Amino acid sequence: MLVHSVWRALVVLLVLFFGVAPSFANTQGQCNDGLDNDGDGLIDYPLDPGCSSLTDLDEANPLPTVACNDGLDNDGDGLIDHPDDPGCFSLADPDENNSQLTQCSDGIDNDADGSIDFPSDSGCSSHSDDDERGRVQSCRLSRQIELQSAQVTSQNVLSVDSHNLASDYFSNRSCGPHCIEYTVGKVGNNTWYRDPVWGCKIVRYRVDFTVHQPGQILSASLHEVGYDDYTSVRLGNQLKWSDPVGWMGGLQWGTIKPGCSDNSRARTPSHPHGRFRGSIDVTSLFTGTAPGGQLRFEQTVFSYEEGEGWAILQIRFREQCTISREHISGDCSSLNGNPLCSLRQEVVDGVTTVDEYRVTGRSQGQSGKSLSSAGGGCTRTIQRPWWEKERTYSCTGDQTGKAGLPACADGGQLPAP
Repeated sequence: MLVHSVWRALVVLLVLFFGVAPSFANTQGQCNDGLDNDGDGLIDYPLDPGCSSLTDLDEANPLPTVACNDGLDNDGDGLIDHPDDPGCFSLADPDENNSQLTQCSDGIDNDADGSIDFPSDSGCSSHSDDDERGRVQSCRLSRQIELQSAQVTSQNVLSVDSHNLASDYFSNRSCGPHCIEYTVGKVGNNTWYRDPVWGCKIVRYRVDFTVHQPGQILSASLHEVGYDDYTSVRLGNQLKWSDPVGWMGGLQWGTIKPGCSDNSRARTPSHPHGRFRGSIDVTSLFTGTAPGGQLRFEQTVFSYEEGEGWAILQIRFREQCTISREHISGDCSSLNGNPLCSLRQEVVDGVTTVDEYRVTGRSQGQSGKSLSSAGGGCTRTIQRPWWEKERTYSCTGDQTGKAGLPACADGGQLPAP
């Protein structure tokens, strides 16, 4: 190198003229080592302006005197120059003022992740970055369920074996919003004539129900009973109503012989035949029947000469609400799957489950929500593990992300409904 050549020539001249060689023992420093120690492209004295002599130990170019290297407490905080004053980023920093500190230069763990300031905190891109959390991004997941109204009929709640009764014994009608009323029986015109041999007639009619959906039954009642001369009504194995006077003043039917007389003799003159109006609740017999179970409704009528009888059973069904569509709106998968992003906070249905990168252990659990179909056709309460999730992520430029911090377990996707 040129410098070395110059040195060798100088040493030769000194030896020729003075008979001695110069000694630099214990004096070799950056300014005579043949290296570009400060990386400015210039080597040693006298070429590098950072060298004042061959014995100068530091090739670094002299710094201008500024607030962070002048030996003064310029901002009056009791701390002087770099590195003691936190307002100084380096010796070349011209301002000691701490008011210019950012979260990434203030010596505080602002995001509580265990790392402080640039470059230790991966959320900091530089000393001037004023947010240790990195770039904050949020997303929201919302569960959406759509209902549709499916009108209930007797056929899908109850199937009926009418035992050849006329179709006008059965009817459907609306009983209000989301309610269907099914009626068995009819009032009047149920006339039977005397038996030409026995003088009396016994008529039974029955309906056998198969209960398919007991949960859809709102109520059931024996609504009205009419008769001439005597009747009894059973549902299942239970006697639900019978004439309080009794047939022939209390005689059992099995003792009746030809020539039986009109039961009106056992009554007051003003009450030759009977009629019950009211409501006998039989709901539990229907709702207590297992799906697919059977229940018999039966009326027995005894009459002398001419007579009639009827019993009205009314059953009310709840209109069905079925789920037509269930989906999740929103998407957190891109943030959750990004190694540069960490889940900072999660709130599930108002409950904070992740706070400052830490799982809280709190959970909303199953939650019910009352939903209505379009147009209000039906309403139903649906249970689900969650309905709304709000998430906040911190994203950085550090390729390692925030190691060890919890991530969203479901990747922004739906758990099974």
